Amino acid sequence: MNRIKAVILNPRKVPYLLEVIGNRAKTDRLDAILLYKYKDIVREEEIRVPELNETVEKLSIYLSTYKMILKQKRALKNHLEFLETAPFATEKLKKMK
Repeated sequence: MNRIKAVILNPRKVPYLLEVIGNRAKTDRLDAILLYKYKDIVREEEIRVPELNETVEKLSIYLSTYKMILKQKRALKNHLEFLETAPFATEKLKKMK
């Protein structure tokens, strides 16, 4: 049975790798070529699998949930402020704030 080696890369770092090898252009085609050639650029012993820390994972989930709730709160506040000044808003809608 053949096995495929897989490496998880941060897609935001690919352009930096392109710059290091002397190419400043940024296209999806170049990114794909670079990702394919990555195995030749980086030695296998340099690749490490990060250890998962359960506490860090939980905190990360809590933090991202908190940020999402803040965004929703801000969006709702903006929506209510718009309704206060909207020409079609009824008095009932304007008093909901």
